[in-house]
Amino acid sequence: DGTPAFLAETFPQVVCVALPANVGVIGAKNEGLAHARYPYVCILDNDIVVPKGFLEPLAAHFADPEVFAVCSKALDPAGRPIASRMGIAFEQGRLKLQRNDDRGTLSTAAPTVFALGGQSLFDKAKLLSFGGFDVLYEPSYMFGVDSSWQAWAAGWRVVYEPASVIVHDHLSTMGNIWSRGIRERLHRRSEWLFTWKHLNDRGLWLQHVLFVPLLLLAAPFAGRINLTLSFFQALAHLGAVREARRRAQATRRLSEQEIIRRVMVPPPPPER
Repeated sequence: DGTPAFLAETFPQVVCVALPANVGVIGAKNEGLAHARYPYVCILDNDIVVPKGFLEPLAAHFADPEVFAVCSKALDPAGRPIASRMGIAFEQGRLKLQRNDDRGTLSTAAPTVFALGGQSLFDKAKLLSFGGFDVLYEPSYMFGVDSSWQAWAAGWRVVYEPASVIVHDHLSTMGNIWSRGIRERLHRRSEWLFTWKHLNDRGLWLQHVLFVPLLLLAAPFAGRINLTLSFFQALAHLGAVREARRRAQATRRLSEQEIIRRVMVPPPPPER
């Protein structure tokens, strides 16, 4: 689309790494990490608009050596909050995200289960200690959740900082490439992969094994056929999941329950 030539002409100080082939969203981010020169890396998708000064509130948190990543508050082009503090719980036999846990009202920094992989500032060394973003989730979805969960499991922290605000024109790219059904199946497939990679507690595994067959049988009758289809798509990646689990175990220190306890600290009340 002419991007390399445009950057060379307009922003000659910018280093542009033009890949010979499309390596996908996750592969491209990992290439960027490999070329980054500084200890903190801000990863932005092509549908993000940032104001001047958005980085400073994020960078301030890295005075704490335990911080893995810091995520901005995201608004849609109309100014409505679409991504803020994220929660997580074990429900229906799965690790399930609770999006916009504070409904965009939180005014102070707080723990969040993950830093979005397209609008956050990362500690490069910590992220690379996991091998970067896991290509298990190609072509997209859940790779940011995955890396942040590994960070929590290793004893590090992920922070939501509402003082840093960006605008996200959500699905302006993916919405033109994939239909809604394809996007949903990819997302649900990645959720299964995430659960299988990171679920370790025997009691939670038992709940997963007992509940999921009932969920899959009931899903088509509830109009959720994509949930069932995504399960079988995920099964095709079991070999890769086993290898990913092995790598994740090497840095794991905390249980699922402890991670959820640390993430789901009640946020402070809104300032009056």
